[in-house]
Order: sequence, then structure tokens, then C-alpha cells
Amino acid sequence: DETSESSELVEKVNSQLNSEDVGRLFAVVHLGGLQRKVTTEDLILVGKRIEADVGDRIILNKVLLVGSKDFTLLGRPVLHQDVVKVEATVVEKTLTRPIIRSYYRRRKKFRRFKLQRFPQSVLRINSIQLNP
Repeated sequence: DETSESSELVEKVNSQLNSEDVGRLFAVVHLGGLQRKVTTEDLILVGKRIEADVGDRIILNKVLLVGSKDFTLLGRPVLHQDVVKVEATVVEKTLTRPIIRSYYRRRKKFRRFKLQRFPQSVLRINSIQLNP
């Protein structure tokens, strides 16, 4: 009985995947050491420098999960590139605001201040496609 229910469920999900109208998709991607839930037209601030230039389109390969309101596909640990394709554009590459690091030794008249700025990138998610 359970096998028939599971096979019916798999058939429903497969028929919905094959149809063109799956609704608005979301994906969980691993980017910059963090997992982020994204949909189309989202802006993502990544705390690392991305090797692509501003305006370049990149493909996010580490997709952990993709879904819509009716179904969810889970990767163990990631989904294969033939199943889902998440495409993004590099919008901006900047540095963070200055972070002040202070060094102090007591009773020695020793104080040092150092300003640090770290690279960051902004991405816009262009599309999430199933079975590209």
C-alpha cells in the first residue's frame, strides 16, 4: 500500500516537473560558506570576492534544494547540474565599511589602530530552471 502511494506521488511530481507551469521556484544555494534561500530577481550580498567581473553571468553549482509551492527536490548533499540551473549576474564588487582594530599594551604607552576593509560582492539571481 505504501509503495503504491509513493509511486503515485513520484508520478505527480514528475508530471509537474515536465509541465511548463511549475510556479515561482526557490532554491537554497551554498555560496561564500553560507546557505541562502533565493528566488528570481533577489539581490545577495556575498562576503567574499567573486572572480568574475561586474556584469558577468555566473552559474551557481552548489544547489542544495529547489522547490515550489507543490514540491521540493532535495540534494544529498547537492543537486546534479542536469536537474537544476541557477544563474546570477555580478552587480557590484566593493569593500566593506572600515573596521577599526585597536592594539593596546597596558602601562607601556603603546596604542595602534588599524583600519581593515574586506571584499564583498553583490549578485542578482536571474533565473532558476528545472531540467535546463
